[in-house]
Amino acid sequence: MSPNSLGSENEPSAVNILFIEQQPRFIGGSERMSLSLCTQMRRDGHSTHLLYEAEGDMVGAFREVTDSCTRAPVVPIALRRPSAALASLRHLRRAIRTHAIDVLFTSHLGYVPLLAAERFLGGTPSLIHIGLGDTPQTRLYKWAMPRVGAIVTPSEHMRAICAAAGWPSASLKVIPNGVDLERFKPVPERAALRLDLGLDPDLPLVVYMGRIVREKGVFCLVEAAAILKRRGMAFHLVLIGAAPGKEAVELTAAAAAAGLGPDTFSLRGPTDRPERFLAAADIVVVPTQGPESFGLAAVEAMACSTTTIVSDAGILPQIVGIENERCWFVQGDAEGLANRLEFFLGHPAERVATGASLLAKVMRHYSLVQCAAAYEKELRGCMEPV
Repeated sequence: MSPNSLGSENEPSAVNILFIEQQPRFIGGSERMSLSLCTQMRRDGHSTHLLYEAEGDMVGAFREVTDSCTRAPVVPIALRRPSAALASLRHLRRAIRTHAIDVLFTSHLGYVPLLAAERFLGGTPSLIHIGLGDTPQTRLYKWAMPRVGAIVTPSEHMRAICAAAGWPSASLKVIPNGVDLERFKPVPERAALRLDLGLDPDLPLVVYMGRIVREKGVFCLVEAAAILKRRGMAFHLVLIGAAPGKEAVELTAAAAAAGLGPDTFSLRGPTDRPERFLAAADIVVVPTQGPESFGLAAVEAMACSTTTIVSDAGILPQIVGIENERCWFVQGDAEGLANRLEFFLGHPAERVATGASLLAKVMRHYSLVQCAAAYEKELRGCMEPV
């Protein structure tokens, strides 16, 4: 343990944590979870540092909540590229020595072999946050999985997937993702915020926040919006996020073909201030089709006291709760989603009451303070001698 980690006899010692992300960007829940955890750890008195390979739109946000941000050619290692692997390990070791690091953290699965090699050769343990179920099955990766330290998943559903993929069951922990309630919170006047965002303050606003890819249900959402328009409902649907493939072009074409003009539909790129759109919305939709390990965007919207409609993918219905069963629909069912949207758009009092219920659930179960406390326990645990 570093000299900086020594505390008094009655006070837990601070921890020096190195966050490692290849290209920090506001594109997915795992990246946002890394930033949120870094933020809360710094608030709790720990020393936080970022090591990254390539610039991304999240680096500036990390600079506000870290003691240092270092860019270096630290890449996920592979046996077929031994020189790059050795260089990555050297840069990682330099950062560990420079900042007297106690423990490493990443949400990027590509770094698992690198962090396992560091623990094997240098002794620095790691905590891995796994938010996606696409575990590689290479020989190097299988060697690395039991050697990193602690592995955290956001749900029992994700834990089962990881265990089936070969992660050691004894090392797998479940900690639900947490939301920064100082950042994601209700606003007193949604219309004024919409005006500031360049959106019509008089039209009900429906928001999607996340990657613009088919498996996230965005085409189902556009189809539901078209059904609503045919029913004579007035609203504006805005989708916000990165489109890594051709889905943005296809989605825009689908919206135009369905008669959704610019007064009803718009598509924006990723934002470093997602809380503004989530708080400005009347309804946020998380229409995932397929596996969903958690659904951080849903919880962030709920924290803004915004009515949040989710599909029945993964644990999304569990997140909104059985007490809010009007808030979920069968994944891929555009008409079912349209019915949910129509109900809440047509019943403002129900919408407000549901938003308050969802906010209360977040405060009970999904606050970042609770989440970070659980992560701190695991970070300290993996630092213990084995």
